[in-house]
Amino acid sequence: MPSALLKTPSTFKILDRVINWVLFLLMASMVVIIAAQVWYRFVMNDPLDWSEELGRYLFVWISFMGAAAGIRYQVHLGIDIIENWFLQRSTDSWFCRSIWLFKSFCW
Repeated sequence: MPSALLKTPSTFKILDRVINWVLFLLMASMVVIIAAQVWYRFVMNDPLDWSEELGRYLFVWISFMGAAAGIRYQVHLGIDIIENWFLQRSTDSWFCRSIWLFKSFCW
């Protein structure tokens, strides 16, 4: 993909919508699968063999996709005391350092 294509705002809006819809579908399917597992296990007394593993895989994908969406909206957890303490100082430099540190762990 050319880098000029990724810099257009409409492309980011489309990718953002796609990620949000994929997250919605993953969560909805996980709720349905786990509810079916509970129904079959406790009401029918015949648990599904595959539902627990599929729920685990869905949870992992929701975690990864949710981390991407959290970075997009900058809603990851933070420590407010440290953030307020650094507010008097150059916040942008500390923000850049924290993003660099996060990216170095992801590398």
